[in-house]
Amino acid sequence: MTLAVLRHRDGWCVFGPNGRWRHFGYRVDAEEAALRLARQADASGGPVQVLVQEPWGELRPV
Repeated sequence: MTLAVLRHRDGWCVFGPNGRWRHFGYRVDAEEAALRLARQADASGGPVQVLVQEPWGELRPV
């Protein structure tokens, strides 16, 4: 599974396999939420990747 923290309008969103999950005002809050989701998914046995969008648009692993 891949989770992505992306800039969206006036804040940040966590996107997953089912689309947008939740909106956050700050990048760090969205990153923390994505990492929590990743830990939960990893406990279920599947590999998880968390990516975050840089200011220039590139995605990098957290």
